[in-house]
Amino acid sequence: MSAGLSPKAWLFLVAVAAVSAAAATVAPLATYAFTLAAFGLVHVLSELRYVDRRFSPRLPFGLTAAWLGIIGLIVLLRVVRMTSNTPWPHAAGIELALVCALGLGAMLALRAAAWPRRLLAGTVVALLAYGAWVAPVSTLVLLAVLHNFTPIGFLVERFEGRGRRIWLGGAVILFVAVPWLIAGGVTNALAESVGWISSPAGPLGSGTLDEHLGVFLPATWHGRFDATWLFAAAAYLQCMHYAVVIGLLPRLEPEQVDERRVYVRWPARRVWVPLLCLVAGVGFAVYAWSFRDARSFYGLFALVHAWIEVPVLLAALAPLPESA
Repeated sequence: MSAGLSPKAWLFLVAVAAVSAAAATVAPLATYAFTLAAFGLVHVLSELRYVDRRFSPRLPFGLTAAWLGIIGLIVLLRVVRMTSNTPWPHAAGIELALVCALGLGAMLALRAAAWPRRLLAGTVVALLAYGAWVAPVSTLVLLAVLHNFTPIGFLVERFEGRGRRIWLGGAVILFVAVPWLIAGGVTNALAESVGWISSPAGPLGSGTLDEHLGVFLPATWHGRFDATWLFAAAAYLQCMHYAVVIGLLPRLEPEQVDERRVYVRWPARRVWVPLLCLVAGVGFAVYAWSFRDARSFYGLFALVHAWIEVPVLLAALAPLPESA
């Protein structure tokens, strides 16, 4: 697909970016909490549907089955950690080691790729291994932020030629320049100049901002003077991630897919969209009932879609057959 995004899609992204930047600057915790409650599980399901329909028919079944098996082990590890009263000091390192295994498996699909692409994939896996060995907890936190950039990769894979170049140019502005301004305090200064004061209040019983800094910032950064700005930038990126995954990826799904080569028989769109609306409503209610419990439970779904992105996007560096 060389046409790239339509003008309406660009208008949608720019509008979301403007609203999200203002909201994250003035109310970073509220922006994070409300969007997570309303769209967290919806975006996970939307992305899993896209990945299954777009990539499963184009990759060897044995390879994707092995990925799912490794991710199943990661989920099991997380469940044991959640239900155990015994500390697991090496749990983060083990989880990242399994993610490295996902990346190594993806490199099997890169045997026919050009050497710069194989080098890029190998570098990513090496960096993951280094993080798992040196600072696994901080690496997981960093990956929670970097995860918000993965829609760029999905659209780069989907577009070609001029459409890809235009998307990358726009993505630099929306996913790099804007959060850079937020993290640097520029938007905060603009907000204060018109009388908008940043609020640390947390909705839905989420508590205070200090209690949630660890979602996006390593513990050693929590005392920084710009910690609130950094968190706000990450909250903005979360909004943009949701916007692309929920608002754009479904429109780029293959219209026809061999149902024998996908893992899930996803409902038709006329059923799928109302179902996602129901999920959003129920999810929001659960977060309002107990934000912390809901976020812990959501984390199991989130890690599935986050870790499947690693091997899928690495494998997409290869010239995959267009059978989807």
